[in-house]
Amino acid sequence: MKGAFEATNRAAEVLTTVAIAAITAYGALVTLIQPKAAPAPVLAGLPFVIFAAAVVVAVWSRLIGVPITTESNLDNIQKTLGDKVARKRRLAIFALIIVAAGIVFSGFLITSIYPAGTTAPPAPSPD
Repeated sequence: MKGAFEATNRAAEVLTTVAIAAITAYGALVTLIQPKAAPAPVLAGLPFVIFAAAVVVAVWSRLIGVPITTESNLDNIQKTLGDKVARKRRLAIFALIIVAAGIVFSGFLITSIYPAGTTAPPAPSPD
């Protein structure tokens, strides 16, 4: 049970890192590359909100703890730990879904508002 609890904590930490990395990458792209069509600022900023929500949910999952009690019944202790682990997993899955939605939406925005890559003209042949 202890291993499952620690694994869910590590998963929440990884999801937090992934969401922050996605925020950073999208922010760098939006800042450094001139879009071909200026979208509404709210639309361009929406991925930041989506990724921030994923960070909040992942950190929330990480913060779920086990209450300190004087419980001595092993069945009750296992049930409490099992419930906490299940709740942490559900929140981690929700954070993963939010990150995936943010990546898909960011990709859609990037393909719709940023110019397609241009190819260099062929070099003249030495004739």
